[in-house]
Amino acid sequence: MTISAPRTRFNWKRFNWKWSPSLALFLGLLGVVRMASSTPILYGTMSTSGSIFTIQPNPATNLSALIAIGPISSTCFVVGNCPQIALLQGLDASAIGTSIMINSGSSNFSAVVSKLTNGSLDYISIGIVPGPSYGTSSGGATSVPETAFGTSPDFAGLTVRSLVLRVDNVLIQPVVGPPAPGGTQFSLAYTLSVYGVDVPEPATWASISLCLIVCIFKRYERR
Repeated sequence: MTISAPRTRFNWKRFNWKWSPSLALFLGLLGVVRMASSTPILYGTMSTSGSIFTIQPNPATNLSALIAIGPISSTCFVVGNCPQIALLQGLDASAIGTSIMINSGSSNFSAVVSKLTNGSLDYISIGIVPGPSYGTSSGGATSVPETAFGTSPDFAGLTVRSLVLRVDNVLIQPVVGPPAPGGTQFSLAYTLSVYGVDVPEPATWASISLCLIVCIFKRYERR
């Protein structure tokens, strides 16, 4: 013998559509969550500079710089030794105010993010070379610890989505006193900002889904 249970069909004609305010609340919450999940969040920012002084006057009217990240013991001023944040060549005063975005479309982005989130203290280094081409090495660098971002020590546990490097100043001028009287100073000041995205916890999505279910069935009335 086969016993068949009667089928219960959902009757949309008997559904009470007066729950629209609740639906509006749900859609509003959903919109807020989506906005929160896609709006860039500033994790940290730092402003610093690097300089090189030539012993003799240098006629170069621009400079080139390598900005990279790695341990303090690494020679990050050598191209290829450390993850490269940016290689800037032929900069002069016209570059002031320029911003460069480094994200997933950049070739070194994954390696840079790995250093920014490894839980160890690394350093942001800048090497400067007079002239339109950096070459392979500047022979030295100015280094700043990641803690300059306000981190302790870095962005471990966060999802870094992009970096923005802004050129704050390019300075090329004669040196009239120490450390290199009679030479030429080449300096670059910049600001580096690290951005991520605030991703909602899974529990947030579960709560909103439950809200929708309650909103629907609480208003369902049988005639």
